[in-house]
Amino acid sequence: MSFQTIRRVSVRSLAAALLLFGAFSAVRAATDPLAIVPPLGFGPYAVGCSNVAQNTTPAQGSLSDYWEGVPFDGNYHYVTQLLTEPADAVTYSVRMPDDRELYAQFTDQPVEFVAVVCYPTTADNPRPDYPLPSESPVPKMQRAGEAPIWADPAKRYPVVVFSHGLGGSPLASEYLESMGVFATHGYVVIAPFHADSRFSRIRIEDMGDVLYLFSRFDEVVAMQAIRPQGLKGAIDTLLAHPHYRDHVDANAIGGFGASLGGEAMLLAAGAKLTKSLGLSSKQVLVEPRLRAMVGYVPYSGQRLIPAFGDDQNGTTGLRVPFLAIGGGADTTAPFSLTEQALNNMAGTRFAVTLPGVTHGLEPVNVPEVFTWAITFLDAHLKDAATMRASRTKLARMRQVIGGADENVGIDVLVPDPPLAGETRVTEFFNSDLNHYFMTPYTSEANGILAGAAGPGWTRTEIDFNAWQDASVTGGPVPLLRDARYWPELALLHRGWRRVRVRQAGPGLDFRGPDHARGAAHGRCVPGQHNSRVSRLQQRVPAERFESPLHDQPDDPRADARARLGRRGDGILRRAVAGDGALALPCAMPASRPPIIRATRAKLRDGTPVIVRPVRADDARYADAFFGWLSEETRYMRFMYPVKELTPDILSGVLTQEGLRRVALVVEPAQAVAGNPTPAVGIGRYVPTEDPAVCEVAITVGDTWQGRGVGRAVLARLLALAKRGGYTTMSAVALTTNSKMVGLARSFGFEIHSEPGGITAMRKALVRGGAPTGPAAK
Repeated sequence: MSFQTIRRVSVRSLAAALLLFGAFSAVRAATDPLAIVPPLGFGPYAVGCSNVAQNTTPAQGSLSDYWEGVPFDGNYHYVTQLLTEPADAVTYSVRMPDDRELYAQFTDQPVEFVAVVCYPTTADNPRPDYPLPSESPVPKMQRAGEAPIWADPAKRYPVVVFSHGLGGSPLASEYLESMGVFATHGYVVIAPFHADSRFSRIRIEDMGDVLYLFSRFDEVVAMQAIRPQGLKGAIDTLLAHPHYRDHVDANAIGGFGASLGGEAMLLAAGAKLTKSLGLSSKQVLVEPRLRAMVGYVPYSGQRLIPAFGDDQNGTTGLRVPFLAIGGGADTTAPFSLTEQALNNMAGTRFAVTLPGVTHGLEPVNVPEVFTWAITFLDAHLKDAATMRASRTKLARMRQVIGGADENVGIDVLVPDPPLAGETRVTEFFNSDLNHYFMTPYTSEANGILAGAAGPGWTRTEIDFNAWQDASVTGGPVPLLRDARYWPELALLHRGWRRVRVRQAGPGLDFRGPDHARGAAHGRCVPGQHNSRVSRLQQRVPAERFESPLHDQPDDPRADARARLGRRGDGILRRAVAGDGALALPCAMPASRPPIIRATRAKLRDGTPVIVRPVRADDARYADAFFGWLSEETRYMRFMYPVKELTPDILSGVLTQEGLRRVALVVEPAQAVAGNPTPAVGIGRYVPTEDPAVCEVAITVGDTWQGRGVGRAVLARLLALAKRGGYTTMSAVALTTNSKMVGLARSFGFEIHSEPGGITAMRKALVRGGAPTGPAAK
C-alpha cells in the first residue's frame, strides 16, 4: 500500500456516517455524560470553496497525476497546468532556504503551490458545486471574478491549515469532504497541493528499506522538509489575500494533517527532522502562528528510522498542543512512534488509539475522528466561552458514541494562565497515606510544602485553573473537597441529600455526624452562610471524586453527574471548594505527568542508598543537615560564606515543579549511627533564562564525600532533566572545588575556566547536540 492513504471513505459514506451517528447521539450520551460523548456530526454552516476550475480531460495523464505532481513522458507536471482560471485560483511560491542538508537540489529554489480554501457560507449561496470526475464536487465553488460569500461577513473565523497524505491531494474525495466538515463548524480551511512526487517518488513501503533509502535519502529528506514550508506559505498567502484577510482570525490558526501531513504539522511547529541514516536531526522551521494541531494516523517514521531524530528527541520540549489519532493495527505509520514523540513534548498532547484500525479511515470511525479533532481545535482556537467549554469536555472525553472503543493513552491538557476571576488549583499526593489533596489557596499550598500538613506530601503537578465565584457561596451548589490530611474524605455540600452521596459509588461510608462549616476557616460565623459537611470513610485508597459543575438539590441529573470514579490514569473530575469560596473546574490537565520515583543505588563501598524526590517534611531536617556541613562545604556549595539556612534557601531546595525544577535527596537504605539527618546528600536542577538549559547543584555531607553520593544523584538528575525537555545541563563552581569539577568531568561535562576563580560546566543531554556558551569554547 502506498503512503497516500485515507482513500477508503467515499463522500457519501462519510456524510452518511456523520448523519447516522448524529441521530443516535441523544440515546447513548445519557449513560455517561462525563466520559462518553455524542458525535458532533456536521456543523451549522454550508460550505463554499475557492476557484480550482481546470481542464478535467487532459490530453495526457490523469487528473491525479497533475494533482499529485507525478512526472510522466519525461516532463514535470503540476495542477497549475490544468487551471483554466488561474488568476482566480489561490497560488503562491515559496523559496526554499539555503540549506542543502534539508533541501538537496531544491536549496534556494522557488517552489510553486496551489491551495484550495473552503469556508462557512450562507445556506442560500446560489453557486453550483463544481463537478470533478470520479471525485467529490467542490462545494459552492467561486468562479472567475467572484469573491467568497461569507456566512457572517463581519466575523473573523479561525483557520485550519490542512495537509494531506503522501501522494494525495486536496481534491481527493476523502480530503475535500474532511475539509468541508471543518468548514461546517466555522473554520476557514486552506489546503495546499503538496504534490510530493515532484521531489521524490518514494512510497511508504520503501521508507522502511534502509538500502533503498541509502541512495535516495537526500531527496526523501527534501520532500519532507518542503512540506512545512508549503504550509507556512499557505498561512502567509491566506492572511494577505484580499478575499480572506479581513475574514480570518490571524490569532486563531490551527492545523490538521493526515499521515505524512501529521508529520508536516509537527515539523512546521518546530520539531527536528531526521536528516541522516545516523539519526541526526535538524529543525526545519518554527511557525509560531500554529496554536493547535491534529494528526490522523500521523507518520512518525519507521522503527529503524524515526521521523524526529534518535528516540524522537526532535520533539523534545515542543509546546504546541497536538492531538494524535492513530490506528492500533497501523504498520504503515506505527502509532507507538507517535506516542514516543508525544511523550517528549511539553505542551498539551493527546494520543487516541482506534483498535484494529490500519492506515486508513473506515466509515465507522468517521464520527469519533472528527469529534475528537473538532473538540480539540475548538478548545484552542474559538472564542473564550467555546474554548472553556471545549477544554472541559476534552478533559473528560473517553469515547465517542458509535465508533470503536478508542483508547486514550496520553492525555495532558495544560492549563492557560489564570484569567480574571480564576485561580490555580494545586494537587498534592501523600505517598505514605496513598491519598490526594487539592487546594485553590497559594498560602495553603505553601504551608503543605513547608510541612504544615505532616510528612509525605508532594505536588503531583496536575494543577488546573478554576473559577472562583463568591456570588454563589450561599447558593445550593454542591462542592467537593478532598480532606486528605487524614485518610478520609470530606464532602462539602449545600442542599446535597445523603442518598445521593450513597449513589456516588462504592467504597464510601459515613463517618460520624455531619457538622457545619462556616466561611471563616471552618468555623461557624454568625450571620454568614454555613455549609454542611459529611465525612466519608474511603475504603479503596487513592480514589477520586467526580462532581457536578452546577446542580440544584432536586436536579434529577445530579445522580448521573456525581459519582466516585477510580481513575488509574489520574484524570481529575472534581469541583473544588475552600473555606467559604467556590472553585469550579474549567481548564484542567487530563493526565498525570511522570511522577518521580525513588530509586536505589550502591556507593563505591557497596553501601545501598535511596535517591528520592525531596518531600515537604524534609524541612524539619533542613537545619540539622545544614549544621552538619562544614564551613568549607557550605562555602563550596554557595560560593560565599553562609552562616544560616534562610527561608529563601530552604524554599529553593523544597520547591518541585514537575520535571522542570527537581530536587533529590540521597539517604542510606539503612539508618546510620551518628547521622543527625536521614539525608547524606542533596542535588537539584532549576531552569535558567534559556528554556532548554537547566543548572545543577549538589551538596554532600562531609563524612560521605568521596564515596559516590554525588555520582548517584547526578546520574539521576541527568536522566530526569532529559525527560523534562532540557537539552543542556550547566553548572558553576569555584575552581578550587575540585570534587565538583571532577564529578562533572567524569560525566562528560565540557569544562571552561572563567575570570574570578569560577569554572563553568555544560553537558548536552541529547545525542548530536553540542553544548553552547562559554563552556563549549
